[in-house]
Amino acid sequence: MIKSLDYLTREQDWFRCFVPSSDSSITELLRKLEWSDGTSKLYEHKQKDVKKYIFNILQNMSQNADNKEFCLVDFLINDIANYTV
Repeated sequence: MIKSLDYLTREQDWFRCFVPSSDSSITELLRKLEWSDGTSKLYEHKQKDVKKYIFNILQNMSQNADNKEFCLVDFLINDIANYTV
């Protein structure tokens, strides 16, 4: 599925970005496909303000998109669920 999404977004010249997963194999694949990492650090359970963290990610991506349409693949929900449930 990731490779199909990569093909479609590359063909349309979209800015391709992701929020890394705690599963390094997915992150490695997206980096290999030259997707942009939208974060400066992975989500950690000690972070208090999840909304602010997500806002910073979206702001970072929109600034780097250079006015292109962008596709965001996000694995953050899984990581948040692991820490808060």
